[in-house]
Amino acid sequence: MFKLNNLYIVILFCICNTHQTSTAQEASVLFNLSAKTIKEATKDNSLHIGIRGSSMPLTWVNDILLKDNNGDGIYTVTINFPIKTKTDVYFKFVLNQVEWEKGDARKLRLEPGTTTTYEAEFNYESRPGNPFEKFIGTWSLKDNSWEQGNKDETTQLKIYEHQTVCKELNTDNSLLWTVNAPSARGHILWVYNHKQKKVNHLSSFLPYRSGIGKGSITKEGNVSLKIAFEGEPKNTYRLYHYNWVNDDEYVLESIQYDQSGTKTGDFYGGSFIRVDKDHFVKQKIQNILNVLDNKKTTLQEKLDVWSEDLIHMAPNHSTITSKKQLANFLEAEKENTDITMKHDIIDILSYEDTVIMRGAVNGSFSKKNSQETIPFSTKNLFVFKKNKNGILKIWKVIYNMSSNNQ
Repeated sequence: MFKLNNLYIVILFCICNTHQTSTAQEASVLFNLSAKTIKEATKDNSLHIGIRGSSMPLTWVNDILLKDNNGDGIYTVTINFPIKTKTDVYFKFVLNQVEWEKGDARKLRLEPGTTTTYEAEFNYESRPGNPFEKFIGTWSLKDNSWEQGNKDETTQLKIYEHQTVCKELNTDNSLLWTVNAPSARGHILWVYNHKQKKVNHLSSFLPYRSGIGKGSITKEGNVSLKIAFEGEPKNTYRLYHYNWVNDDEYVLESIQYDQSGTKTGDFYGGSFIRVDKDHFVKQKIQNILNVLDNKKTTLQEKLDVWSEDLIHMAPNHSTITSKKQLANFLEAEKENTDITMKHDIIDILSYEDTVIMRGAVNGSFSKKNSQETIPFSTKNLFVFKKNKNGILKIWKVIYNMSSNNQ
């Protein structure tokens, strides 16, 4: 029995020993990756740098994340590879889960039971930049002039408050146009395919005018497009040309063609100039202020520029919170004094439905039947808001009296 037990122990030892010698050993690698080669700002606030590869625990599908723990621009991670023999590991670094570093996969030969430090720089492929960059900004019709016509006649129009805002989206190969004008409201999306070197166009305008097309852009930024529109005669299309005059002006031309490629005579176009982003808001506010300043403006016209839930705070006067109270205030002011004044815009902050304006008023007043004229100067803070019809109205205002020499 003793001999059998000894034999069993010997056999068990041999089995265990054989299993241990065939178990994979780990090769440990410390990856130190410099991200200083990534010059352009990414669309994320912080870099997400991962590593993918051919040998477990790496895969070509999911990232193992590297981290910059001390903010020195060096991203690190330690990875243990379970290998039995010398193994070639192929791998690449990936930025923000979608941008692979340029060049072929890197290779590292590993041996079981070893520790290695791998230092490298991210092989960043510089982005070509947004080809539509020149268009980014706010635009208006030059001299408010628009031309359109057909084979029988040509018409020159004046279109006021035409505003086009062009913005880059969260990719640097796209441009979103938002068009607001009394006669046109809509949007346009351009996306550039760098490999095909083509511009893809989608658009939608009220009431029923969606467009789809393609085109090209030159190194100078001039864009040519072929677009088919909903609501236009069947099998017709338009050729659009956006040609730059200078960095702050471009000319738009649209010409319609039939299915045979012959001009139908239908066309439109105009020149657009770059304006301040708050250009139109300032215009609307200045028009409201002009109503307040104009002595010939009727009481009702003055009341019409105010919101129903107004708040009016002037020095040495009770707070006004209704149009009835405001009407009484303005009537008493007109009956007892002669006021000449001019509101000025100092600066504004514009939001979707509200506008905050810091301003000043300079002028003079005299009591009725008095020869004495007293100059005055006030600083003020206006808050405007859009009513349910989208019209800007005075909502809240506070006047602070200051000396006339400030």
